[in-house]
Amino acid sequence: MSSDTWTVIYQWNGRQFEGASARFKDFYLKRLLPQVEAHIREISARPPDPARLTAEELLKDQALHEIVLAMQWTVHDKILRFTGQDSRAGIDRARGWTRSPNRELRTLAADVFADAGLDTYRADIQLLASDPDPYVSEHTKFVLQTRSRR
Repeated sequence: MSSDTWTVIYQWNGRQFEGASARFKDFYLKRLLPQVEAHIREISARPPDPARLTAEELLKDQALHEIVLAMQWTVHDKILRFTGQDSRAGIDRARGWTRSPNRELRTLAADVFADAGLDTYRADIQLLASDPDPYVSEHTKFVLQTRSRR
């Protein structure tokens, strides 16, 4: 699992479409950010109901709820970083995820660190590249390889 969908804006230049997202920062701040914040509030307001679930079902639902919420936070924080509102948005949250028993959160943390800047957060991402869970370490190594080529 990786972070939620990121909206990219393209513009026709007369020959081909080219990335134009950086010229439309208001779109991200005024249209997308409020939508993401509303999703975060909705998800936060609907935690799993322990009264209707077995202990095993509750653990699974809590883990899924945590992942869905985290994916919204990754988009929220990327908007803040991308638009220049907060270059460190989500970093402390991602550092918390690196210590989570939920491996999906640890992979999201790798995505956040890579997106925020490999050079700045290299120590954080190298920690995840040596995660004892091969799912996390392989995902992180893949992220390192693909981001290093850019």
